[in-house]
Amino acid sequence: MIGDAQAAAIAAMRDCVGRYGEVGMQVAAYHRGERVVHAWLGTADPETGRAVDADTVFLMFSCSKAITATVIHRLAQRGRVDYDAHVASYWPEFAASGKGGITVRHVLSHRAGLPEVAGASWVDQWNLADAARAVAGAEPSWPAGSTMQYHPVTFGSILGTIACRITGLPFVEVVRREVGDVAGTADLHFGIGPGDPILAARRARLMVSRPFPSDPIAGEPSSDSWATARTMVDLGEDPRWVHGTMPAANLTCTADALARHYAAMRPGGIGGEALLDTATIALVSEPCHGADGVTLQSGMGLGYMLGAVPFISPTGWRFAPWHGAFGHDGSGGRAGMYCPKHDLAIALAKNAHSPSGFGLASWSVVVDAIAVSLGIPLDVTWWIGRTALHSGLPARAVRVRWSPGTAPFICRKRPTLRREREASPPPPPNGKRVAPMRQAEAPSRQRQSRVHHARPTWPRRGPSRRRQVMTSPCRAIHALRPRTPRARR
Repeated sequence: MIGDAQAAAIAAMRDCVGRYGEVGMQVAAYHRGERVVHAWLGTADPETGRAVDADTVFLMFSCSKAITATVIHRLAQRGRVDYDAHVASYWPEFAASGKGGITVRHVLSHRAGLPEVAGASWVDQWNLADAARAVAGAEPSWPAGSTMQYHPVTFGSILGTIACRITGLPFVEVVRREVGDVAGTADLHFGIGPGDPILAARRARLMVSRPFPSDPIAGEPSSDSWATARTMVDLGEDPRWVHGTMPAANLTCTADALARHYAAMRPGGIGGEALLDTATIALVSEPCHGADGVTLQSGMGLGYMLGAVPFISPTGWRFAPWHGAFGHDGSGGRAGMYCPKHDLAIALAKNAHSPSGFGLASWSVVVDAIAVSLGIPLDVTWWIGRTALHSGLPARAVRVRWSPGTAPFICRKRPTLRREREASPPPPPNGKRVAPMRQAEAPSRQRQSRVHHARPTWPRRGPSRRRQVMTSPCRAIHALRPRTPRARR
C-alpha cells in the first residue's frame, strides 16, 4: 500500500511538471499515522542547478495561517484563549479606533473587518511587532461579524500577537513549543534569520511557473494571471518577506513538516500527543459565515479552509474532496490538509508560482492520485470531467451533500462504459450508486470534458422557487432546493 501511494504521487508530480509548468516539488502524506508518501523531484534553483531533495524548504505563503490557527486552538484547549473574548482583553492597545468589539472568533474566521491596513502594504508588515502597531491603529472597514472577507496578512498579525502576549514568547518559539515539538518536526520556520546560512542554503528559489499547454477545461491563463504570479514572486523573494516574521504569510518548511503538523491532529498524534482534540476538530470543521450569509469561495471554518464545500469553481479544482477535511492552501498552489474521516494528511510544497486560476491544479492531481492509490473514496467529484483527462479512472456519478438546510444535488459525469463498470471498485457501504447512462460507443475527448446532470423534477405549477445556476466552460451546475415530484396522471 505504501509503495503504491509513493509511486502514484511520483507519477502525479511528473504529470504536473509537463501539464502545469512545475519546476521543483515535494509531496508528503500520512495515513493512519504512518508516512505513506515522501517524494520530491525537480530543481530548487534553476540558476545554480541545485536539485530538490528531502531537506529543501519552500515558501508556503498562506499555508502559514493553518499553523497560526493551530497555535491559537492549542492555547484555547488549555483555557488560555477564549474564542468569544475580545482581542483587546489580551492586547489592550487593539481596542483603539473602534475595534473593541472584535473577538478572537471573528479573526479566526476572517470576519474582523480588517482585511488590510491603510498605508501599509503586505511586505511593509514583515516584522510582527511593527505590524501589530499598524493594526492596533487601524480602523475597521465594517462592523465585526457583519460579513466575511479574506484577511491576507492581518489574520496572522492579530493572532500572532495574541499568542505572544499570552505566552510572553517570540512567535517562532511559540510555534516550536506548541506545534513543532508535538508533531516531531523542527522544519516549520517563520522567516529565515540572516544569521542562519545553512537554512538559507536549503531554501528553494521562488519563480513563476513555466509556460504550459492549454488546459482542456480552464483554457490558457490570461496575461493578468501571469502578471499576478510575477507580483507574488517578487514579494516572496523580497528580503523582508524572506527574513521577517509573518504568521499569515511566510512559513518556510518542507512538505513533510507540514504533513506531520496535520497528521499529528489524529487521536494520539504521531508521537503520543494529539495537536487538537476531537472537540476542537469538530469545532473547526463547521463552516463560518458573516451575518449577511457570505463565506469564502473555498469555504472557511475556524482558522482553516474546508473540504467538499458546495461551491464548484469553473475549472473544477477544489481544496479537498471530503466532508470534514480542513487545512489551508497558499498562493500559487502549495497546500496542506487533514481529513479526520479517513485519517489522511497530505502536503504539497513547490517553488513555481502558478498563474491565478490554476493554483489548485497540481494539488488536485496529487490528492486524487494518493487517495485512489490508498483506496479512499471521494465524497465529491471535484474535477468535473477531468477524471478521464488526467487519471484514467472510471467516472462515477456522485451524490454531493449540500450545506445544512438545503437539498443535495446529483452531478452525473460522462457516460460510464461497460469495461469501466467492471473495473470500478464497489461503492462505499453507506453510499448509493447512480445507474449509469447507456452509451453505445466510447465518448469523444470533447464529450469527456462535460458534466451530465440527473434531470430533477419539480411542480409545474405553484409558487416559483429560487434556482441558483453557475455557468462554466464545463456546463452549468445547478443547486436546487427540495422539490416535490408531481404525480403523473
